[in-house]
Amino acid sequence: MILSGINDCRTYLSEKIIVNELIGKLVPVYREINSLMMRGEWDELNIRLKHVDVKTTNEVMLVGWVRLTHIGKDKLPEYDKLLNRIAIEFIRRGLDEQTLLHGLL
Repeated sequence: MILSGINDCRTYLSEKIIVNELIGKLVPVYREINSLMMRGEWDELNIRLKHVDVKTTNEVMLVGWVRLTHIGKDKLPEYDKLLNRIAIEFIRRGLDEQTLLHGLL
């Protein structure tokens, strides 16, 4: 029983470390996306959307890209292309793209 509690604690701590590392990677990117939108730098943001590597980027970051930029999608010709690339990649990864991209597709 004690070993189970120790393993649960280790699992919790490991998951917490992973989440904290992910947040540390996400925040600067999300901040930059928001900053570009606030300054109206749509061309620069559009270039960044075009270069998102959907094959190596984690699911949370991919969803973040399209959720954060959704409000400006009419000013971003690459938005729909990225959304489609992400949906295809999620299918390739065996994920439910309809659930992950709910409200965007």
